[in-house]
Amino acid sequence: TRLGNPEVRKVVDQAVHDYLTEYLELHPDVLDLILSKSLNALK
Repeated sequence: TRLGNPEVRKVVDQAVHDYLTEYLELHPDVLDLILSKSLNALK
């Protein structure tokens, strides 16, 4: 099944969102690093 399938995409999007939210809450240092690199890329 392709991710272009709306039903599958919805499930995958939710699973990724849930995992990343939990991971970044447990590892705020990783979030800080991601944000820092993102802001530096804008310069």
